[in-house]
Amino acid sequence: MKKLITILILLLILPINSSAATAFVRVTEGTADATTLTLNIQSSGAERVLVFGVAYKSNSPMTPTSLTFNGSENFVIEHIATDAANVQAFLAYLIAPTVTTADVVLTMSSSLRMVGYTALFTGIDQTNPFTANTVDAQGTNAAPTVNVTSASDEIVVDIMGQVSAGPDTATLSHNLLANGASTGGGTDTRGAGQYVAGTGTRTMDYSMSGSEDWTIVAGALQPAGAPTPSATDIVNDATLSTSLVSCWEMDEESGTRIDTVTGNSNDLTDNNSVLFGSGIVAGNSADIERDTTESLSIDDVDQSGLDLSSDISFSSWINFESFTGAVRMYFISKRDGDSDAYLWAFDPQNDLLFFLTDGLVSVSWNPLVATDYHVMVTKNGSTVQFFVDNVQQGTDKTLSSATITNTNDAFYIGQNGNNVASDQGMDGLMDVVVVWDKELSEQERVDLFNAGSGIPCDVGVVAEIKKQTEFWFD
Repeated sequence: MKKLITILILLLILPINSSAATAFVRVTEGTADATTLTLNIQSSGAERVLVFGVAYKSNSPMTPTSLTFNGSENFVIEHIATDAANVQAFLAYLIAPTVTTADVVLTMSSSLRMVGYTALFTGIDQTNPFTANTVDAQGTNAAPTVNVTSASDEIVVDIMGQVSAGPDTATLSHNLLANGASTGGGTDTRGAGQYVAGTGTRTMDYSMSGSEDWTIVAGALQPAGAPTPSATDIVNDATLSTSLVSCWEMDEESGTRIDTVTGNSNDLTDNNSVLFGSGIVAGNSADIERDTTESLSIDDVDQSGLDLSSDISFSSWINFESFTGAVRMYFISKRDGDSDAYLWAFDPQNDLLFFLTDGLVSVSWNPLVATDYHVMVTKNGSTVQFFVDNVQQGTDKTLSSATITNTNDAFYIGQNGNNVASDQGMDGLMDVVVVWDKELSEQERVDLFNAGSGIPCDVGVVAEIKKQTEFWFD
């Protein structure tokens, strides 16, 4: 059984801010109980991308035999959902399809009850249409949901599948891409898809008429001209090395942590035996334990360049081990409670914090334990921005004063300055911790995040550590 419904909504521009206006143009949805699903659509417009989403009844994920447009133009699979109990789904895309009206044909290795759509978007990046934040989720209830990290100039799309005898109905929260059922007796497949403008953490959710097994895949389409990663490390890059104060690789297994920036040599003292964990970027990470007040520091008389006076950027990869009992988890600080220069921290009451001598600003953030994050804060004058995985958290924040006091306090990583306390330290991994006395550009932030892989302080240092490790074990 096959049912095709074509919805044409020409050049419906989403309310987003971008020089390349990302836009939903049109969609075709359909169902099939067969080995193939065929959807006819017109391809047109500048910087165009076809997105394909399908949900199907199966006890395990399946890679399509083929997925083509116009007979020979092959889609790229963006993300196949993690195995769900009885229903599966995936998203795919095709960059710059030929300007024509033709069929999108999905072929599977066996007959399946499928619900899918193909949608045309314009103004989309022609190298990496999706950001690195595509996710999936599964469950057994009446409320399929997943959160997608996104920006205001992006478009979030999803595909959701649910199986039931009936089938159940689905109520969408956003703009329609698909909402249909493939039936035929026994267990039926309900599939639905939607799109919406990005904004920080975007929730893609549905309300179902019954509680059944479901799966959902969602991702963010980014605008044309979006910066792509170009740097291989920090200290040797032409722009990232500019105004670079210190960069700690955190590859050492214990003891002093070496600053890889030539000239400053802000090597950090190991306080209370900071050991190591698996590297988030490469090699090792510093494994800082809160309950034994571990930290890394350098006295003010020994440091060079850490008395910051104007613009600031701090960056680190982190992985929390726990939140229990912590008042705040300090990433970076130069303070003793009486004379404060700056601090950057996370409050388990769900706030990222940045504090200068005369003021504190914060944004909401709800991280998980045992999860890698790239966190960053930038200051330009009195304006502060917080980023997680290169997505701004909340809105720009304004300090009551942009003044930074030059203090005699030691510089700390993982603790509350000289006010060392077991309930105020970092508890988890920190990797590739960096300080600049400038605000980083969008391109520099993209380079640092590197689509979720990060970049090291110095590839030469990483290569040398790898060489020494291999020599040790030979």
